[in-house]
Amino acid sequence: MGATVDQSVTGTAGPFSYRVHGQIIHRIGSLLPNNGKLPEYLQLYIFDTGNELENRKKAFTKDASTLALADAIILELIKMLDNHNHLARTFRHARDRIQDAAVSQFKITLVSQPNRGRQYDLPTASEIGGLVVGDITASTVGRDIVVELKSSSLQRISDLHPLMMSLQYPLLFPYGEPGYHERLPYEEEAGAELYNNVCDAVENGDADATQLGKKVILPSSFTAGPRYMAEKYQDAMAICRWYGNPHLFITVTANPNWVELKYHLDAYGGESGNSRPDLECRIFKIKLDEMISDFKKGIYFPKPDAVVYTTEFQKRGLPHAYILLCSTLCLSWINSLRSTSRQWLITLICQDRNNPFLSEINDTVLQQELNYDVQKEAETHGILFDAMNQDQRIVYNAFLESIRDQSGRLFFVYGAGGTGKTYLYRTLIASLRSTGKVVIPVATAGIAALLLPGGRTAHSRFKLPLTLDDHSMCNIHRGSSLATLLSKADLIIWDEAPMAHRHAFETLDRSLRDLLSHEDPLSADKPFGGKTVLLGGDFRQILPVVPHGKRSDTVLASLSKSYLWNLAKVFTLSINMRLRQEDKDFAKWILEVGDGDAETIDSHKVKHDDGDQIIVDESFLIPKSDFPHEVLASAAYPNFLHNYRNKDYLRERAVLTPTNSTIHEVNSYLLSQVPSQAREYLSSDSVEVEATPDDDWTRNYPQEYLNSLEFPGLPNHRLCLKVGAPVMMLRNLNQDHGLCNGTRMVVSKLDDRIIEVEIMTGSEAGERILLPRIQLSPTDTIHPFTFRRRQYPGQLYVAMSRVTTPG
Repeated sequence: MGATVDQSVTGTAGPFSYRVHGQIIHRIGSLLPNNGKLPEYLQLYIFDTGNELENRKKAFTKDASTLALADAIILELIKMLDNHNHLARTFRHARDRIQDAAVSQFKITLVSQPNRGRQYDLPTASEIGGLVVGDITASTVGRDIVVELKSSSLQRISDLHPLMMSLQYPLLFPYGEPGYHERLPYEEEAGAELYNNVCDAVENGDADATQLGKKVILPSSFTAGPRYMAEKYQDAMAICRWYGNPHLFITVTANPNWVELKYHLDAYGGESGNSRPDLECRIFKIKLDEMISDFKKGIYFPKPDAVVYTTEFQKRGLPHAYILLCSTLCLSWINSLRSTSRQWLITLICQDRNNPFLSEINDTVLQQELNYDVQKEAETHGILFDAMNQDQRIVYNAFLESIRDQSGRLFFVYGAGGTGKTYLYRTLIASLRSTGKVVIPVATAGIAALLLPGGRTAHSRFKLPLTLDDHSMCNIHRGSSLATLLSKADLIIWDEAPMAHRHAFETLDRSLRDLLSHEDPLSADKPFGGKTVLLGGDFRQILPVVPHGKRSDTVLASLSKSYLWNLAKVFTLSINMRLRQEDKDFAKWILEVGDGDAETIDSHKVKHDDGDQIIVDESFLIPKSDFPHEVLASAAYPNFLHNYRNKDYLRERAVLTPTNSTIHEVNSYLLSQVPSQAREYLSSDSVEVEATPDDDWTRNYPQEYLNSLEFPGLPNHRLCLKVGAPVMMLRNLNQDHGLCNGTRMVVSKLDDRIIEVEIMTGSEAGERILLPRIQLSPTDTIHPFTFRRRQYPGQLYVAMSRVTTPG
């Protein structure tokens, strides 16, 4: 085959045009070498495989000893091809067939055929074949390859078989994968209509192209598309907003007199560099990438914080680029002071560190835990420690011993409400922080976290995923501020632990083992990475909620069914520190119900799958009435009209009921008793357009249907309030200021677009805040769309379906 440069095609300067003579063919020799010839190519897989290493080396030169080739590498390549390349294994089968059956030859015939046949897929069964070159005449237009299989039958394949490249270049295709295909991939998914459809449209008079075919939105990944340009522009503006305005503007242009371009023109011909715009663009791109790399390394200028550049390739001119460099502000400041006064430089660099500067370098997570007043914490510890009872002191000493020995044990404090669990946590926190140690207090519920100094919810502090399973991991990266805080922590306290799913504790355990094993490999085999962890709560209270689950599902999700429970040492607090004498009998009966020791109905009892029927004392029951909701509200809120503005009165009572319908009825009744004008706030409900095709969501899910939906943890579509009505927060807005899920408030002012409330519980009691409308979405839903509700994050709380206050 030969080729020459043909200048008559283009007639002007530009890329070369070649005229090719003859036909390109693949030359594949016979399976066995001729007499006196060394094996080569595919023959190496079949002939004299006992000396294959030497034969392969002699394929380069007859004197194999002069080659500087490593035998071990050649053997590894042979082994790799035999194990992973199915074509190599096929020829190995041919070798075995020759040796076992003494087959004299494999026959293959090349037949001339003007029209090439269809391309066959790779057979699923093993096939053995050899290719032997026949006579190729000038009349040969195409080639048919007939392969003899193990079954002695023949199979005809096209010369454009995808495995042709794998046979020719085995090391480039080590797994024998197809080299190419005749058809373009994904051609059927193109957005263009067929040509005959366009012709039919023109004949029918549909000359407006905008009304034909199908619209295809080009994504941002399509280079030079509108969304591509918008994305690049927004990225550049985001960099400028973060790092400030650029400090250097550099323009880079192409040069047709580059030395590299002249060398190529001298070697291959050409009048000037402008006659080869393709080479100009290639050399320009190489030089531009090298220059950007030098800029980022700080070779010509101080090392920049950010680099933004754009490249233009124009037909009417040479390619050029515009580069923007953003330098470090602190570096520019120091450079400006360096030439004026050395004393200023010493003061700037050598002064003592202070908290404002530490908080500016994005390390506030650890700084908050180290910024406690040690003297104040010591005084608090002294006051709390003197009032501890005997049970609390035993647990207190065990915890301090584990921290002192760094044994990294797991503890669980079990006790009913009022036994002083939170008091014990506060004493431990004050004791450790007074000595400069790091304590991480968390709780399952946000309202419980407010009772702990510096407390946070477990999901917020540990970055727990909303959906937990047996393989979940916390979203904590190595080297981050949170990872550093966990590494330096001496104690982790988790209150209200029985309310959380066991997967939450197992997720934290896996994450801590992974994070801390980087510093100490032995941490991977210790619970929670060797950290001392204190869990607390009461299994008599609310257990993990399993949607649509049975009693067995709830028990299986509890902490006591986790593999960590067998590693925990359990302490029990039994002395109730806040029980009043008049409530002693009721508290005793509640504990008996929680322990399963309450008296049951022995005779004529109805069997239930979820438990037995118990006997309730008559003094605890409300008399039956034709208006049960009014009687229930009056029993929980006696003299409501005279006390509804009393914060202590509202804070000490609530109606607990298992169904939402009862909640709405009791809340509506008590709200109607408040003597003020009611205001109604309606939510704005929608679904994500991407969740349904063809933007047809408004017809499939009308607004009336969306307004009727109710989800756990979300306010209803209709929110009716009055000034003086008690409300409860449904979202964690700002835990540092007491605004979390379960915070009790009272409405003080109602406006058109905002609600003013006064906090009744927590350390921020008495503070007035403004509640905004926020967009809320349910975390777990069975609906086939993503629901959005814009509403105030609150609801009336005189009746509720769950206990939000611990203990």
